[in-house]
Amino acid sequence: MVLRCFKSDMAFDFRLCRMPASRNAGLVDTFIEGARLVAAQVSAELLSDQ
Repeated sequence: MVLRCFKSDMAFDFRLCRMPASRNAGLVDTFIEGARLVAAQVSAELLSDQ
């Protein structure tokens, strides 16, 4: 997974919505887990640079 910086001219929030009973729920859960790990790593790196 690759995380790329995105700077928008507009402030926005987002949420990831999913259906737990969908046929691809396992794939979505795996993706979310990976995204959370990458986000935690990036946050830790940003905080250590301060």
